[in-house]
Amino acid sequence: MRPLLATIDRPDRFLLAAIFALALIVRIGFALAMPYDSGDWVLYRNVAENIYRGCGVAVTIPGVGDCVPHFGGNQLPLFPAFAAAVWHMSRHSNVAILLTQSLLSAVSIAYLAYAVRRTFTRPAALLAGVLLACSPVGAICAGNLETELLTLAATNWVLAELLLSIEADRLRTLPLAVALTVAVWLRMDSVLLLAPVALVACAVAAPPRLRRAITSWSVVTAIVAASCLAWSVRNVAVGLPALPRPWVKTDGTYWARGYTDWVTTWVVGQQERGDALYYDPRDTRHFRLPDTAYALLGERNEVARLITLTRATSGTAIPPAADAGFARLAHARETALTSVDRLRRFAARTRALSARWFWPFAQGVGDGRDRVSVTDLYRFALTIAVLLAAAIGTRRTRLFAAASMLYAVARVIFFAAGANTELRYLVELSPFFELTAALIAAELLARLALSRSNLARRAATT
Repeated sequence: MRPLLATIDRPDRFLLAAIFALALIVRIGFALAMPYDSGDWVLYRNVAENIYRGCGVAVTIPGVGDCVPHFGGNQLPLFPAFAAAVWHMSRHSNVAILLTQSLLSAVSIAYLAYAVRRTFTRPAALLAGVLLACSPVGAICAGNLETELLTLAATNWVLAELLLSIEADRLRTLPLAVALTVAVWLRMDSVLLLAPVALVACAVAAPPRLRRAITSWSVVTAIVAASCLAWSVRNVAVGLPALPRPWVKTDGTYWARGYTDWVTTWVVGQQERGDALYYDPRDTRHFRLPDTAYALLGERNEVARLITLTRATSGTAIPPAADAGFARLAHARETALTSVDRLRRFAARTRALSARWFWPFAQGVGDGRDRVSVTDLYRFALTIAVLLAAAIGTRRTRLFAAASMLYAVARVIFFAAGANTELRYLVELSPFFELTAALIAAELLARLALSRSNLARRAATT
């Protein structure tokens, strides 16, 4: 801590302290005023409870039956381990989890502002700090018992290391690898951060040093991969597959493979995805399939028969006979699709994911909303700022605009390809966009101030 503080003068210490306090106050306010937990928290909670009780990483209902090892739920187990650690220190308080993750988020924002100050200017650091501290995209996650807020904090950390790498004129290999490892262990899709990291690594290195940049990026990747490989070895040692199995439900069981394959042949928007995948077909209040679910001749009648069979069977799982029927439908549906059909489906999913970022007034994107929110307008403003930075920013600002767009493209393609069209999967874009918006805003203000100064000089000489 002492070497870090030694690099910060008194005005900057006050600035960073103010940014930290603002970020913490905003997040605690959201955490206390708008606490909520979604269905995924049930799974995280079970894993955390098992860790807390000494059972280890398992998804079985705590205290019921044997302790069966698991990969970690639907992600690597860092977030459940964090929750268990906070419970251990707080007499099992969920509010303590919200407050602790808010504290870590505020620290990450202050550290990112510090990196901006080192690499750019004090106004840029102030704008970046305030924008991230007050971000409606990020702050609303403070009340959520899920991975998003800590993943945003880890993303801030990665961005800070990228900025400090630019200042050092070399990739900060070890700090960056640690930050990326934390991000990946919170959410596995954070591995996509390697794309903007590669871009910055190549930009930092002049052509004669490009080989060194590639080597540094490879070392970062290897360190992140090594931690995941070590966990895969653990999984194999306890009798699990090396790689996680997708579509785990909140009780630790899995959705039937044939059924999920069939749903992903047609599903597009967030709402219909939830109606089809996150509700038991026996739940007649919530389970719904849209007309777009049926395309083949006789498909509607066959689906009705399979759902009737499922509802006539005890338990919560889709019975094997019904699942086999859905698997046949999935194969027939996918076989019948042309390349144009697949392209249209991918484009529809891409629009469902990203439309609120590029046009807040978009209708029919499948998120169940027909009104524009303040957050929609905020995301749209950030997107405009990134495009502006790419067009007229300085070299360094254009670099982060390019990194933001690259990360956005990578996440949209990744999630659209897997039919994961929930809007929350793009929350991690906000630190990139907010940083870039702050950088271009600081530049434009500096240009305006210089222009006024030049005008004043000319007026004084005439």
